[in-house]
Amino acid sequence: AAAHGSEARSHLLLALHLQRCGRASDAREAFRIGVQCDRNSGQLLQAWALFESRQGEMQRAVHLLRRAVRVDRSVMGALRWWAFRNYNRHNNPLARPPCRGRTLASHANKQNDFGI
Repeated sequence: AAAHGSEARSHLLLALHLQRCGRASDAREAFRIGVQCDRNSGQLLQAWALFESRQGEMQRAVHLLRRAVRVDRSVMGALRWWAFRNYNRHNNPLARPPCRGRTLASHANKQNDFGI
């Protein structure tokens, strides 16, 4: 299990680096391979979900975040953070607008909450 965890972490770091370099499709592939190495890495799934939300892929983001919470309840804070962020954006005119489209929380609410 430790070997799987280190592979997942390596892919997480690679995906984050590729994302910073503007290579979204390569970052997505690194996330995908990392999850194949360790399907129970809530941290990797959560990071992938946040990446997808920034890319405007809200359905994919919600699906990944649900999976993350199923395998690791400690990532539940991400749900609260997105809900808080979404609330502030709708109620604070000075809040930074979303990168693209709706936020993860608003999409999940439309999908009848996160279903957790």
